[in-house]
Amino acid sequence: MTEKKTVQTDLSDELDAVLLKVVRSGRPLLDKEGRAVLDDEDKPVLTLPSAQDLNVARQRLKDLGLTHVVSEGDVADELAREIGIRDGKVFKFPQLSTEPDGASTEDRREGIA
Repeated sequence: MTEKKTVQTDLSDELDAVLLKVVRSGRPLLDKEGRAVLDDEDKPVLTLPSAQDLNVARQRLKDLGLTHVVSEGDVADELAREIGIRDGKVFKFPQLSTEPDGASTEDRREGIA
């Protein structure tokens, strides 16, 4: 293997390792100055991965040609059910009522007047 290929492979492996760590464990919570917030044991407080983190990981898998075939009962199937997508179709939300409710502008104005 040439030195260039070794560097590319090492960089690729490191990128994959960082992405996997962020997706599995989350990312450090930062204060206004960009410093990691620490807990009582001086360890960084972790927060959920951001949408941007997940999108980068998704794109990385796509770039590598890796896809997942969803099968009944696995985590991807549960996720698809939760967000309303099944067999490539997006869930159609039911038509909402047009009747005024407590949050509508008209109802609030009537109560004030």
